[in-house]
Amino acid sequence: MEENKILNQDLNNEPREDIRELIESLREKLEIRQSIEEIATDWNGGKPVTPQYSSSTATNADKREAANSFIDNWGQKSNFDLDYPWRDVLASIYVFHDCVVFSDRKCPCCGGKIVGLNFVSCRSSWQHLCGRAGSMVICPSCVKQIAIRITVLN
Repeated sequence: MEENKILNQDLNNEPREDIRELIESLREKLEIRQSIEEIATDWNGGKPVTPQYSSSTATNADKREAANSFIDNWGQKSNFDLDYPWRDVLASIYVFHDCVVFSDRKCPCCGGKIVGLNFVSCRSSWQHLCGRAGSMVICPSCVKQIAIRITVLN
């Protein structure tokens, strides 16, 4: 079993530099001009949002463990036609930065290192009863959504 590097275990609400670099790299590759703060505000229905750090370390540990488990067990069967909005993915990385996991596992498309995260669709998707949340695996190198396990659906 490969070791995964769990990031942002401190109590700082702001994402660490490595998370910011991941977000900026994806924004550049996706040619998104909005700042991550603007993306997160749009994701939150126009209301400003700040990165979260739950005071419940058990909850975050559970989320990180779920992301680790998903990375270790998603296998090579991937749906590369996943079409969740990248702005929602970026906002999820930013807001739930304490649950991001960088893995040594390789992307089946390009061989780059994969990243696990806690994905939550935007506020309007929940208001329209089509919200989704769960563990997602992405490849920042080739900018692919590799796999997702939906655990909350409305």
